[in-house]
Amino acid sequence: MSLSIFQRPSKLRVPFLLTLGLGYLAPSPGLHASERPLMVYGWPVSESDPDKMILNQDAIMGTYVCPALTRLNLQTSSSELVLLDKLQDGKTSWSFGLKPGLKWWSGGALATADLAAFLTAELPALVKKVGSDSWELPGFHVEDSGKIVKVVWDKAPEFGPYILNRSSFYRRTNAGVECVGNLKPQKNEAGLGFAGIVAGKDRLFVLNQELPLPTAKAGETFVSFRFGNEMHPQTFERQIEEELSCPSSLDLPIMTIIAWNPEGPYTKDEQFRKAMTYILPRGALLRAGAGSLGDLISAPILRTHPGYKKSLLVLPYDLKKADSILNQLGLVRSERDGYRRTPKGDVLELSIATDKSRDSSLLRKVLDDSFRALGMKLKMVGKDEKADGMLAGIAGSWPENDLAPLLHSKRSSDVWPWTYHFNEIDQAMSRYNLSLTQAKPDFSLLENIHDLVYKKEPFSVLVQHKSCMQYGKGMAAPKVISVKSPDWIRAVFER
Repeated sequence: MSLSIFQRPSKLRVPFLLTLGLGYLAPSPGLHASERPLMVYGWPVSESDPDKMILNQDAIMGTYVCPALTRLNLQTSSSELVLLDKLQDGKTSWSFGLKPGLKWWSGGALATADLAAFLTAELPALVKKVGSDSWELPGFHVEDSGKIVKVVWDKAPEFGPYILNRSSFYRRTNAGVECVGNLKPQKNEAGLGFAGIVAGKDRLFVLNQELPLPTAKAGETFVSFRFGNEMHPQTFERQIEEELSCPSSLDLPIMTIIAWNPEGPYTKDEQFRKAMTYILPRGALLRAGAGSLGDLISAPILRTHPGYKKSLLVLPYDLKKADSILNQLGLVRSERDGYRRTPKGDVLELSIATDKSRDSSLLRKVLDDSFRALGMKLKMVGKDEKADGMLAGIAGSWPENDLAPLLHSKRSSDVWPWTYHFNEIDQAMSRYNLSLTQAKPDFSLLENIHDLVYKKEPFSVLVQHKSCMQYGKGMAAPKVISVKSPDWIRAVFER
């Protein structure tokens, strides 16, 4: 659940790295993939359930394995068709036409009946999820002419057809999830294999949670994704100002944060939460813990996203500012012992939950020193204990950068041991998600969310991580990859 900034981040409530070599996957003798697979080391898989992993729409799954019918393209700031060659929004009816020649992994042709069944089954759950259970779902029925599939609504819905950006297109069979991507799962002893045609060639990708050295064999073809702490031997003590050399780094929506309990005795106050951010030496943590392989951001939104409001500067490391805020809140340092106390005389002690099984000793020391500098006590507790905050790694949604799973009053308790209740933010997130269901989203609505989150400070974002891509024999690293491109992962693998 939580992590050290010097560790590979993990998604909340699930292990970050999949236990590979899944036995349920049967070999695919019909696929004549290369005898030398492309090993993919350290790819940040954020689900442990195989079906959920396939459907989670990360860059590999969404591009190669289980694509959606439509997708969001941040380069054009618009939605576009993927498996469809026609989409018409008639307000009270939506019409869809499939691209010709699409096939399920099992080899059968994709038919309009499959699309009709998918829309009938998935639309209600998708509207409930994306709308955080706050959008009305009008009655509807699905018509299939054999060429065109039409969703006919009893009345025009408030959301648009590009809500389909948010779901992989799939069906469930006795063998599990089945998709129409170019790659399909294939059992492999070295990890989780995906075999099929990529750029006109038979390919086999094998995802492995390990890093390539020392496990990589001589001459092995591989791509590895490494975070800053993984770029040097464990015995190497890096100087705090030293930047790591990485010829090909990649922005990822993966962040280390402290989420604050909105119901805590101190952390329920937004000014107190801001004071906590002021005392955290995020720049030093980025340099020391990640070799500057990352970014400092003022909310859990990637700076590269068009909805990131660049005028909202990262709060500085400022002990004087934090001291002033705490004094104004009546939390004054005692001249007797130097500890900061409440008006009732209680020592100000905060508890932060973390996964104690992970080695976060250096980060814990940094946090402890930061709190001591202002006369506060810090208690690190287990991830399942009641706390004022939680040190955690989050994997955000991309390309939407939807914060509703983390912050919405109807969804945040699925992630945190508390519930956030910010009505204004709830409404802003709903407006943004409605916009994302249209052909041309309004990213100024995400800027508005950024502004509201900046004021409330429910999270202290420590670092947004970047990954360094390294390549094995015969593969040259790309110079620049823009994650705003919906096909950015192709630039990684199709070398």
